[in-house]
Amino acid sequence: MLKKLKKAVIFFLSVLMIFSIPAGPALAGPPASLEEAKAAANQELLEKFGVPDYFTNTNISGKPLRRHELAEPGYGYYVLTWGDPHGDIRDGHRRYVGYTKLDEDFTNPTFPHDAWAGGKLEDRNWIRYPWDNKELQQRYNIKGNKFDGRPELLWHIQAGLIIKYSDVSLLAQSPMWEHWHEYVHIMVPPTEYSWGMGRMWHKLPDGSIWYISIPLAPKALDIEKPDFSVTLDKHQVQAKTGDTIEFVATFALNADHPRAETAKLTAFHVVGGSQFQVTLEPLGSADKLNSDGTIEFQPGEQKKFKIRVTAQGQKSKVVVKINPWSVAYDANWANNSDEALITVEKLPPPSTGSGELVLQAYSYPGKDLRGNYQPSKPRPVNTAKWSDDVTATLTVKKPRPPRGTLDWWEISSAKLTYPKRNPSFSFGRPLPPQGTVTVNMKVPGRADPDTDELKATAKFVEDWAMDGFPVYSMIDGKQLTTEKPKDYPVTATYTVRYQYHYVVCDEDGDCETIYVTAEDTRTATQNLRVTGAGTVPYAS
Repeated sequence: MLKKLKKAVIFFLSVLMIFSIPAGPALAGPPASLEEAKAAANQELLEKFGVPDYFTNTNISGKPLRRHELAEPGYGYYVLTWGDPHGDIRDGHRRYVGYTKLDEDFTNPTFPHDAWAGGKLEDRNWIRYPWDNKELQQRYNIKGNKFDGRPELLWHIQAGLIIKYSDVSLLAQSPMWEHWHEYVHIMVPPTEYSWGMGRMWHKLPDGSIWYISIPLAPKALDIEKPDFSVTLDKHQVQAKTGDTIEFVATFALNADHPRAETAKLTAFHVVGGSQFQVTLEPLGSADKLNSDGTIEFQPGEQKKFKIRVTAQGQKSKVVVKINPWSVAYDANWANNSDEALITVEKLPPPSTGSGELVLQAYSYPGKDLRGNYQPSKPRPVNTAKWSDDVTATLTVKKPRPPRGTLDWWEISSAKLTYPKRNPSFSFGRPLPPQGTVTVNMKVPGRADPDTDELKATAKFVEDWAMDGFPVYSMIDGKQLTTEKPKDYPVTATYTVRYQYHYVVCDEDGDCETIYVTAEDTRTATQNLRVTGAGTVPYAS
């Protein structure tokens, strides 16, 4: 979350470094003393803006002018400010390096940034011409000056945004890119060698106002611009949730640049609205990054790094960036980042394969229609005659879990449903069945993952139909059955329970085994064709 007003919201993305300035008339080197720095800065502001003696010995509150060297590695040069550093301390740095000429707090360029609330700079409702805004003037004592709104300072503002906000700004792609000077209040103007500081405010829907501070880069940083670039080896990957995906990022410095330069390399895994920094693993033994993520490039040099991320349960992307560190600008910002889209395969539903139901009928031993005794014998599969004993066998294939490895499986329950005999049914009056009967099937025990199939069984008597044996009912006055056989559905409802496991690893290589117990309930139906009557009852 952004800190409330009085706590600057500064998202410093570390860039900018010490570098040597070639000698010449325009760049003779930074002044050596406070007096020289003061004289040089005042002469420059007079020539460029017509403002004489801006850097006075004291500000309006009597605080003395100071030259504050920026001790943070990579910044170089200095700040001309009034009074002493003040405010809270973080990592050895005061929040404010001093005061402005009009006695405003001067934010320290090297103070570690406060938390960023997400989104892009351009998403905020920035207040245009804040130095003329009465609400800001009344609430925060903002005082306009002769540098506010000056297009001559646009480059210094843009460079400050690049240095500190490149990861949270559209930069040159922003519609505000050429207009930022209309939003940034100049607290202290920058010069050839001294840093300046600006500030801009945005308003939330609830009426609260927040600000961020913008370091205004010295013009000396605008030297021959390097062209850093980065490319990923692939730009779209499809994976399963939990899969580890590897990319190779190639970072480079243009071959025609006249000197070695340092850059800061970063990689992020962006999931939803959050981004997580991931490790860049050098493929070359000499390419280990410094602790701050920087590394030096020779002209034309390429450096390759491996990136590992874990596919999440939604779309995500990998973003890699290279930002200048030894200079403030880049010749082509369009190739300073690259990204790859990760799409997630939909997990297949847990599958137990097809359950197959087979009905095997056996004739009941007894006399046939001619009065001859017949022993029990099997009928053709899935056919039966009235009075037959029927064995139902359900064969279930081994389950296929949605991911990982199967540990064990079982048929946890199985029931068989078949037609129910009409309560008024008799041999001479074979009325059609009414309703159904459901019985439990006998199931085996738990199986190991090498077992390919399990079987459940149940027995019943086909006592509900005599189709295929013609019967005319004198009571009903109609033909109840004919010589034509008839199919009756028999259904097995079964549940397969199983356990599987899989391994998930995060970006740091820490892995965890996940165990999952799942169930899948299905049905298998087989028609039993009734083809007549088996035995015939005789009165004694």
